[in-house]
Amino acid sequence: MVQCVTCKKDFKTIPARIGNGRGRFCSKLCFNKWRKNNVRGSNHKGWRGGKVTVSCIVCGKAKSYFPGRIKTGMGKYCSRKCSSIAQRGRKFPHTKEWEERRLAAIRESSKNRIYVRGYKRPKEHTQPMIDALNKKRVENPEKYKQAAIRNLSKDKSLNLSKENSPNWRGGITADWQKWKSANGKRFGEWRRIVHERDNHKCKLCGSTKKLEAHHIIPIAECRDVAFLPMNGVLLCGECHKKTDSFGGKAHKERSPKIVGDVSCILATIQHRFQTYETVGNYQWTESGMLVVFVSEMPDKLYEGLIFLHEYVEATLCGSRGISEQSITAFDIEFEKNRAHELRSLRRQIGKFKKGWYRNRAIEIKITQVEGKEAGDDPKAPYRKEHQFATMVEKAVCHELGINWDKYDKTIMSL
Repeated sequence: MVQCVTCKKDFKTIPARIGNGRGRFCSKLCFNKWRKNNVRGSNHKGWRGGKVTVSCIVCGKAKSYFPGRIKTGMGKYCSRKCSSIAQRGRKFPHTKEWEERRLAAIRESSKNRIYVRGYKRPKEHTQPMIDALNKKRVENPEKYKQAAIRNLSKDKSLNLSKENSPNWRGGITADWQKWKSANGKRFGEWRRIVHERDNHKCKLCGSTKKLEAHHIIPIAECRDVAFLPMNGVLLCGECHKKTDSFGGKAHKERSPKIVGDVSCILATIQHRFQTYETVGNYQWTESGMLVVFVSEMPDKLYEGLIFLHEYVEATLCGSRGISEQSITAFDIEFEKNRAHELRSLRRQIGKFKKGWYRNRAIEIKITQVEGKEAGDDPKAPYRKEHQFATMVEKAVCHELGINWDKYDKTIMSL
C-alpha cells in the first residue's frame, strides 16, 4: 500500500511503478492538482526567468513582457495607440537588394501557387491563365455572354428593371411565390411519401445523410406534376447537385405533347429512378394530363414501344374506371412476391448433389418466374388492358422489324 501525495489516501500499485518514480498519486485528478500547485514558475523545467519590465518608447509607461517577445523585436510599445503614434510619418526606404529579394520570393512562391499576400503576381504566371480564358471565350461565346449579363451592374441609371432586363421572363417571381406559399402543406406531404417509399435512402448511392426529394420533371417546367409521387425520387445532397435541374438550371416552359385528345408528357429517366421494378410507369395529374416515365434504353425505338404500351394501357384503364392506385398497389405486391419466390428457388439450387436434372428444372422455373409480368397475372385488375397493350406493342414491333425476343431480353437485363 502507498499513500497518495495529494489526498493522503492509501492505494495499491505495482513495485515497478514505484521504482520508476511513479505510483505517487491515486488518480489523474490528484496528479493534476499537485502539478497545478508545484510545477509552475521557477519550478517548471522550461523556466526562463519570467517576464521582464520595459518602458514604452513613446509614453515611457512600464509594462512586462516575456523575454522571447523582446528578442523578436516586439514589446516596444505599451498599447496599439502608442504603436500607431510611432509609425506616423515614418519612411521605409527600399534598397535595390531588398527589391531583388522581394521579386525572388514572389517567383519562388508562384511555382507552387502560394502567393505572397499584398504583392502582384508575376506576368509569366498570369499570362497563360489569361490566354486560356480568352481561348474559352472564343470557343463558347454564348456562355460568357450570359455570364456577363448576369453580372451587369444594379445601377438604376442603366434601367435594367422588369422588361428592360435581359433575364425578364414575364414577372413570374411573384406568381411563383404565391403558388409556393399556397401549396406548402402539399409539398410537405409529397416529401413524406417520397421518403417513406424509398426507405429513407438515396436511390443512387444508398446514403442516409442529407436526403432531399428531387423532382424528376422540374416544377419550373410543369407545375401539374409537382405533387405526383411518381415524379419524386430521394437523393442525397451530393447526388442531387449532379442532376440537370438542380439550382434553377431548368427554367424553360415544357410544351406538352398532344396525343389524341389527351395532353401527355413523356420523360426518359434513369432506371433506378422508377418507383418500383418496371421499365414504364404512368400517372394522371389533377388537370387530366398523362405523365409517362420510360427507363433509358440503348435504342430509342425501344423507348417508343414502351411508351406506346403505357399510353394504350393508361387510356383503356382510365376509360373503364380502373384507378391507378389499385394498379400501383398490385404491381408493388406482385414484385415483392416474385422476389420472395426467386430467393426460395435459388436457395434450393445445389441441394441435390446427385440429381442434376432437379437443379436444371429449378433453373428453368427461375427463368419462367423472371419472365412473368404483373399484368398477365389472373388477379391483376388491369389484365385485359395490359394484354391488349402488349398485342399492340408486338404488332408495331413486327412492323418496325425488331426482334421481339431481343427486345424482351434487353428489358429484362435492366
